[in-house]
Amino acid sequence: MGASNDRRLATVAVSSDRSLNWKINSFYHSFRSQHMYESPTPVNPETVGAMLPKLADVFNKFKDEKGNFKESLIGDMMGMLGLYEATHLLKHGETTLQEAMTFTTTHLSPIAMANDDLLSNTLTPQIIHALKQPIRKGLERLVARHYIPIYEQDGSHNTALLEFAKLDFNQIQSLHKTELSDISR
Repeated sequence: MGASNDRRLATVAVSSDRSLNWKINSFYHSFRSQHMYESPTPVNPETVGAMLPKLADVFNKFKDEKGNFKESLIGDMMGMLGLYEATHLLKHGETTLQEAMTFTTTHLSPIAMANDDLLSNTLTPQIIHALKQPIRKGLERLVARHYIPIYEQDGSHNTALLEFAKLDFNQIQSLHKTELSDISR
């Protein structure tokens, strides 16, 4: 599963705790040097908004000569899940992404209902959760809360990223708990 799971887990919050800040900065620079690059042009919402219609055309490579999504995609459930999540970036009038959403939902739903044991132990819960609440339509903290145990079961997980995600989540939970305690006094 690898990098896509790493990106899915990497939600970051700012903390005032010095040791956590040090760990966050250390992890960030290590992760960035291994997995990211600097864009030569600045990226802003207008640029992304202008690019999205063109990006939807990228999904045409998954179609056959009749304009239908290729049946060969059905065998790659992780890929189907990624495609399903990507369809939630669609804007009104993007037929390719709407067709991709219909295609992936049609093929992922039976797996979620059957709770298929043929898939990995981490993939089935991801499919079930994605169909109920796609990542892009969820709150980051709730997505992280749901995904941390799934990621932990993945044999190829990044230990540093997992530790960081748990630290980050627990730190924010502690902050919320303190704030609620202060408010209720």
